[in-house]
Amino acid sequence: MTLSVPGRRRQRPGWKAWRACVLPLLLAVAVASVVACGGSGSGSAGDGSSASPAPKTLRLASSYEFSTSWDPKVAAWGESAYLRNMYDGLLVENPKGSAEQYTPQLATSWTKNADGTEWTFKLREGVKFSDGTPFNAEAVKFSFDSTKKQAEGAAYILDFMDKVTVVDEYTVKFSAKTPTPFDRLLSATDATYIFSPATKGMKPDDWTGKSFGTGPYMIKSYKLGDEYVFVRNPYYWGGWKPGNPDTVVLKVVGEFGTQRQMLEAGEVDFVYQVDRDSVAALQGNQDLQVFIVPSIYLYELEFNTERPPLNDPKVRQALAWATPYDDIIAASGGPEMSPKAIGYIPQGMNGSSADLPQYTYDPAKAKQLLAEAGYPDGKGIHPLSLVYLTDVSPHSKYAPLIKEAYEELGLKIEMKPILVAQLVPLCTGPKDKRGDIVCERAYPSINDGHDLLNYQFHTWDPLIYNFSYWSSPVTDKQLEELWPLEASDPVAAQDLFNTVQTEVLDAMPVAPMFDYKEVWAANKMLTIAPEALNAYYRGFFWTGVTMK
Repeated sequence: MTLSVPGRRRQRPGWKAWRACVLPLLLAVAVASVVACGGSGSGSAGDGSSASPAPKTLRLASSYEFSTSWDPKVAAWGESAYLRNMYDGLLVENPKGSAEQYTPQLATSWTKNADGTEWTFKLREGVKFSDGTPFNAEAVKFSFDSTKKQAEGAAYILDFMDKVTVVDEYTVKFSAKTPTPFDRLLSATDATYIFSPATKGMKPDDWTGKSFGTGPYMIKSYKLGDEYVFVRNPYYWGGWKPGNPDTVVLKVVGEFGTQRQMLEAGEVDFVYQVDRDSVAALQGNQDLQVFIVPSIYLYELEFNTERPPLNDPKVRQALAWATPYDDIIAASGGPEMSPKAIGYIPQGMNGSSADLPQYTYDPAKAKQLLAEAGYPDGKGIHPLSLVYLTDVSPHSKYAPLIKEAYEELGLKIEMKPILVAQLVPLCTGPKDKRGDIVCERAYPSINDGHDLLNYQFHTWDPLIYNFSYWSSPVTDKQLEELWPLEASDPVAAQDLFNTVQTEVLDAMPVAPMFDYKEVWAANKMLTIAPEALNAYYRGFFWTGVTMK
């Protein structure tokens, strides 16, 4: 149907009335005809041509937001879950059990020299950053040199790297003074993002609300503490599959229960945090799917080894034997979601072992050790503070269980709830203000046991990690030998991993409790590729989602 509308100069008398009354009716008929012929985008248009599919919007809920920084050189917390969808690395490590250990991103292949001190990476050609800047070897060198120079966030992992050399436009070489597993290093969660050289000179605050990566999505708009909107990167090199999201809307929701309610009501499609107590109900909902995914987190108790009586290893051992592991695990979702820790490296991570000594709940042994240390029935021990994080699930559930068990030894325990943001200032602040026992969640920047052991037990000066304050020259030397050994002799490295953990378990500056698995939930309108659910990067890759 064609409507002929007179020009302004030739309006006849009564045109305004005709336009107001008749024209809307004619337009309504025309629109109805188009809809009937499939104009909604779900079928064919009236002339037989194929219509474009309706845009897909993926709706997420999470307590994570850009709490550290938008700057990929600095970011090292919950924002990693989103940065990994805006920025690529050279490669990513796949979840345990995958056919291949790594998936190439901006690298296509890599080789190393005989002693593992030089690694050469071939790069993907024809790639652009979201600002239109071409990607090449100079961009890789710029990204790593800038991150190392910035020296914030997780940049300390690049201390193992000596230099980055541009071999040609699409070849780059990484060098180290000692053998280094660069495949593992360059697939780390943070400090390995590749970003546009056009950002040269930008300060961390200049990045707020901006993105300069080669990843599939880029930020469109945001409101701190409320909502972030991401759209497709028009230059994305990886291509799109039918049903991939066009837009991703992230709602910031701190309460896990509220996230569940939004998912059940159909207000969001995927939630990043699920309360352990809700898992059974969500699994019983035929419209939802639940994912329990191995992660990089270890939940533990850190003892302040600088302060009496916890400077005595017998007292620390006594508390380790008095810890009610089974009750703590039950309060944390049970063994499926929180299996008992074996050593200081989550099972399945490089360096882990099932053949390590374990502490179990044995209050009689705990009382014996206290008496041997000169504190029969806890007499002579001042009240001990127990610090726990109220915004880290499930600290609030198991901290009272620890208090109860320790008080059965005759100790006095004072609960000290704080927020995550208060933890580092507390643990690095004045010594007389620090806690005696801290419920902590340890995790590495590199998906490797060495990084986890190094930041927990190496001597740090200035103090930025190791909040048990335990120091051993022997352990320091072992940890310094361990990293190059991983590249040159993995079998010998595993033996050293076991030796270090056994010796530290005996000294007991930290009591490992359980390995933590991530629990996510989504509606069944989403199909999510298994490899997209990657807790190493604190989230999942949105291009692994197909929406109906």
